[in-house]
Amino acid sequence: TGTSEKSSIHASELIAKYDKIVCSTAGVHPHNAKEWSKKTENTLSQLAQLPQVVAIGECGLDFDRNFSEQSRQIQVFEEQIKLAILHNKPLFLHERKAHAKLVQILQKYSSQYSKVCIH
Repeated sequence: TGTSEKSSIHASELIAKYDKIVCSTAGVHPHNAKEWSKKTENTLSQLAQLPQVVAIGECGLDFDRNFSEQSRQIQVFEEQIKLAILHNKPLFLHERKAHAKLVQILQKYSSQYSKVCIH
């Protein structure tokens, strides 16, 4: 599971070695939202084109620990939703103490994406 740009790249390297056995995701966890950049977005977009990358995430909102500012988490979450829409990939989501806001954002884009897995 990709939780940062670096771990998403690492996951893609693993699937290249074991492509018949495993798949991966590409995304930035809400704890790491502060690290988001245009380069991150471009990297995740490239990774999303790999057939073994089956979802965008782990992304979402975590208002419990707030390792990244809530406003930054929201911004990065929406950017990753847009990537999922662009690449027609499901979302793999993380939510902690942010249910109402997460649902509000998902509803905003609900006609544009197809599948979501939340843990």
